[in-house]
Amino acid sequence: MAAGANVVGAGYDGVFGVVDASNLLDATDQYFGDHITPITGEERVENQLANRFETSLRKALSAKPDPDIQAKAKGLFRREDVVVDLEKEFMKAMSRMSR
Repeated sequence: MAAGANVVGAGYDGVFGVVDASNLLDATDQYFGDHITPITGEERVENQLANRFETSLRKALSAKPDPDIQAKAKGLFRREDVVVDLEKEFMKAMSRMSR
């Protein structure tokens, strides 16, 4: 996304679909597909996920790149509140080690 390329949002449990500047925040809130549906305890249906991903990939390949996604993605993923706590702790540990 930060390179301005078309992206398909897909997680372990779902497929968000083509991500563009208009739906980037929704895609990240869904972890790009993992939180689209509640966890039911049922097994994932692999062929349905594969079909949804294929459909989304075809859309992404045939679409023009979204000129706004690059700036929006760079801004979003540089925000401090997007970095998870574990990553913050890892960065602190790395900075202590480099002293």
